[in-house]
Amino acid sequence: GPSVLGLLAEVAVNVGRADAADAIGSGLVELAACGVARGSVPVARGEELVAPPPLVIADLLVKHADAVAAVRAAMPAASPHYDAERHDDLWCLRFLLSHKLDPPKAVAAMAAALELRHTMGLDEVAVHVRTWPCERWPAWAAFEECLPLFAVYTHWPHPDGGLIHLCRAPEVDLRALAAKIDKLEFFLKYALEWNFQILDDASRRCGRILKITRVFDCPGFSPRRQLSLAAVRKLTALSAQWESLYPQLLGVQLFCHVPKVLRGLLDHVIVPLFPARLTEKTRVIAPRERADDRAALLAWIGEGDVGAAWLPKYLGGTAELEASHDWVHGHRGGRRPNQSLT
Repeated sequence: GPSVLGLLAEVAVNVGRADAADAIGSGLVELAACGVARGSVPVARGEELVAPPPLVIADLLVKHADAVAAVRAAMPAASPHYDAERHDDLWCLRFLLSHKLDPPKAVAAMAAALELRHTMGLDEVAVHVRTWPCERWPAWAAFEECLPLFAVYTHWPHPDGGLIHLCRAPEVDLRALAAKIDKLEFFLKYALEWNFQILDDASRRCGRILKITRVFDCPGFSPRRQLSLAAVRKLTALSAQWESLYPQLLGVQLFCHVPKVLRGLLDHVIVPLFPARLTEKTRVIAPRERADDRAALLAWIGEGDVGAAWLPKYLGGTAELEASHDWVHGHRGGRRPNQSLT
């Protein structure tokens, strides 16, 4: 059955027999196509990708005023790290939206996040990323070492739009990255806090909750040469942590133009490692081949003609855009990691 094949693929990758993992991945796809796969649910296809309506902050605060007030009333007793001025209505609203508007669950999640922020020193990190150019970040050396292997670059097409994390999967080397995962985690602590701070600033400025669209373009990715489930496990564990620390920050995670062998591994080996909230936000699309997928991707990117002008050719657009080791590509005049937010 597919669960056994998934286990065999995992073992094959871990012992370096990625050629066997390739074959097993293809077998998983064939089983799924024949309706045999029962052990897991394949990632949703692109036609199910629907961008939500804008999250207008003022409207949401009016609509959920009682729930926000309940959270704010409960937080002083729930966490010694709660600061009513810093952790304001919008901060509370993010936790409510991520916990089905249930105040007790939002309070518990917010208290846990504040404790984790305290343990990780994220309030100090926030000061660094808001006031220091990125070259002064303590994690900058780790960034320079890991980014060529991690190959996820941040784009900001419009100052009143969300961020786009763009990865050309053939550039990723998860096997080499597995040996540097602690350094990557150190850098990502700074990078994700910068992402949150810049989007929180932009959200307050434009009046909408802005999010990250994470895009992996997958043609040419070779499990045989690049896949490390140890690295995948660590990154998915970090993703669960990020979801708890930064609710309403990630909008959607898209795997584009996924090769057949990778699709089998993705559905039955990799995605089952994801935390539930990340799985809910994950889709497989093919915007270069499918007009509906391309339209859905543009809807997530948003900002009308600006988003369309940004979309690179390899994602079905017209822009001559390639990833770059500069890490961030922004609109003209936009803030980047080498510019302070204050």
